[in-house]
Amino acid sequence: MTRGFGGAEFASQLPDVVVAVAGLVTQLGDMWFVVVAIALLFVLGRKYQWLTDSPASDSVYLLALAVGAYSLTVALKHAFALPRPPGAATATAPSWIPALGRGAYESLVTGDGFGFPSGHALKTTVVYGGAAFALDVWNRRRRLAVAGLVTALVAASRVFLGVHYTVDVVAGCLVGVAFLAVAIRLTDQRPARAWRSRRASAASRSPRPGRRRRGSRSLPPRSGSSSGRQSTAEPSEPSEHRHLPSRIQFLAASRQGPVSAARSQSTSRHRGPLGVSKAGSPHSQAPSTVPRGSR
Repeated sequence: MTRGFGGAEFASQLPDVVVAVAGLVTQLGDMWFVVVAIALLFVLGRKYQWLTDSPASDSVYLLALAVGAYSLTVALKHAFALPRPPGAATATAPSWIPALGRGAYESLVTGDGFGFPSGHALKTTVVYGGAAFALDVWNRRRRLAVAGLVTALVAASRVFLGVHYTVDVVAGCLVGVAFLAVAIRLTDQRPARAWRSRRASAASRSPRPGRRRRGSRSLPPRSGSSSGRQSTAEPSEPSEHRHLPSRIQFLAASRQGPVSAARSQSTSRHRGPLGVSKAGSPHSQAPSTVPRGSR
């Protein structure tokens, strides 16, 4: 069953050097190379801040994209169950390759399993496209251009090797773009920024210090606290009513003469707030006054 342009017939017409170079280029989308590149990004990102400001989160983010792309590829391949081009699992090494390297050459230029969609094209689109949004080196337009170039080279190498039809790699790129768009939407283009925005939103929802949530009940004061001691004490009288009886007596005595007023004032100093003396006996009688005429 053919699905268009590509296949072993097309690869057999190419020079051996082109096929060998295509076998090397296609490794840029292989899983082992992607994992090694992510690990190298983590190591270099911790040393060079211009590469990425969050090497740990960006590396985990790219690794998650690679695993997600691989899982999606396996699911789609088994769902469609479309075969690869005839002869995709076999290859003849050129004569200029030594005998020790022929096994490695055959593993580079061959493929097995189902063929639709291309896993290399899908994974390259997702991982390199995600790196274009996550990294800080250069500007975003330049990073996207490099990611698009690498994806195009890997997709073309799969066709040159005869392990995929053209429709396989095109479908892989389209599915990869859709998968990456969803991932970027969920992570706000960068995982570190998404984590900071979640922390900021959680901090904004948390109550401020000293501010009680709506509907929460205040706990009763402890027995040893100052508020508890104040609650058990008797309420104090206002200061303007505390010396009211003594003031009344002073005004009444001032009408009779200055001497009586002075005595009344000296007497009020020794009384409490309710007209009770410090000794505890109430003053039932008014202080004795001397009329002016008796002097």
